[in-house]
Amino acid sequence: MHTEQAIWLVGWAYVLVNTGRVASYVPQILAVWRCRDGARSISLVTWSYWTVAHLTAVLYAGLVIADAKLLAVSIGNLASCAIVVALIVVRRRGDDVLQHRCKRSGGGQPATPHRSGRGPQMWRGAARAGQEAGRSPGSHPPAPARRSAL
Repeated sequence: MHTEQAIWLVGWAYVLVNTGRVASYVPQILAVWRCRDGARSISLVTWSYWTVAHLTAVLYAGLVIADAKLLAVSIGNLASCAIVVALIVVRRRGDDVLQHRCKRSGGGQPATPHRSGRGPQMWRGAARAGQEAGRSPGSHPPAPARRSAL
């Protein structure tokens, strides 16, 4: 294989593989979109750093080497990472708003339903039950006594 053919092949392999890479962001975007806890398990620092890294790749591809293939792939990666970052921020801001509203209204939990489908009424009832048992709101019931192994 000649050098020019090898370069051509590697260039198009890069485009194809990285087009798939851009598509592979979709499950992460959907996971953040569906997340009900403010996407707390997803690192905002990591995704933000990757976004900045892809921005530098866009600038490098467009301004330094003027490579259309690299530029297109880099724009796709930048857009995908930026979407994840934006969704994380929106989810966390929404979660904070819910927490703030609950504190103002006297409720103990946000108004988002639990996976079980039970909503805040269950949480308020549990909080009342804890208060009736002499515990302060938000405290946990005492742990059961452990039996020794002997």
